[in-house]
Amino acid sequence: MKSAWLLAVLVAQATNLVSAAAYDLEMRVRLFSKEIVFGDPLYMEVTIVNGGKSSVIAPPPLFSSYKTQLNIEKLPARLITYAGPEGDVGGEAAVRPNNFKNFLIGDSTAMEYRPGEPHKHYWFFLLPSMHDLEFKRPFWKHLEEDETLAVWLSYNVEYTGRSPRLALLSAVQHIRINKRPDEEIKSLEKWFEGQDHKGKGDAPEMGPDPGDFRIFSSARNRKQTREFAEAVKIGELADLLQFTLLLQDVFHAAPEAKPAAEARFMAKLRAQPDIKRQALARQLFADTHNGLSRAAYEAIKVIAEVDW
Repeated sequence: MKSAWLLAVLVAQATNLVSAAAYDLEMRVRLFSKEIVFGDPLYMEVTIVNGGKSSVIAPPPLFSSYKTQLNIEKLPARLITYAGPEGDVGGEAAVRPNNFKNFLIGDSTAMEYRPGEPHKHYWFFLLPSMHDLEFKRPFWKHLEEDETLAVWLSYNVEYTGRSPRLALLSAVQHIRINKRPDEEIKSLEKWFEGQDHKGKGDAPEMGPDPGDFRIFSSARNRKQTREFAEAVKIGELADLLQFTLLLQDVFHAAPEAKPAAEARFMAKLRAQPDIKRQALARQLFADTHNGLSRAAYEAIKVIAEVDW
């Protein structure tokens, strides 16, 4: 009984902190590119900062629990969809452990935004994701050639019990999605998750696959990943598949060949432009079972700009 009372008090205190200062939070988004190809990742840097004088307690900006999502609107049709809550977002919400609090807001562990302390996140979203291709959602199915879309992030920062009461919104930005060649679209449809590819040399393998970069396909070994990559040559999606192949080379390399394979992978990662580089590094930082050495993992942590 006492513990239940204490939890209620802590939640009430958290609600008061949020109510007092939630409007002091600001969310800024910097896009890697405002022009992508259908199915490409949209990379972004997101900075959340408390411009007030008091700490703000809020849920962490997680996509899996519907606290945060990317909103996408067709112009001028005013049709809206979203990306993120189904786990199609890449990169990590890298929040310092000492910013987490031991009570709940909504159904999430709470975190503290201290005055003037920026929290940077690097995320990417496949537009559309392989899940959306699988279900042939009308929003994407009827996308016009070279269509311009409005995009913005929403982050539910204030809760009354389990119901969101205040959403923090980023500024609306406009991106252009260019058409992907029909033969590549057919390849994406062939390899979306759930398709069955049986034949000689098609047994599943241990190690990385396209899903390590949020491409949830049915390619389950190096042979299938190579076939998938050979069919997709355009845009940032093609580059993610090349990263997958290099990571597979590291995982499956003989001990004497592993350092060279790892060096090739790290060189490609380091050569990526700002925002894309950090987003991919944070995606890799979340997975310690991809065959990379401890030294490479520590280097990835530095590239990801995780400062704890």
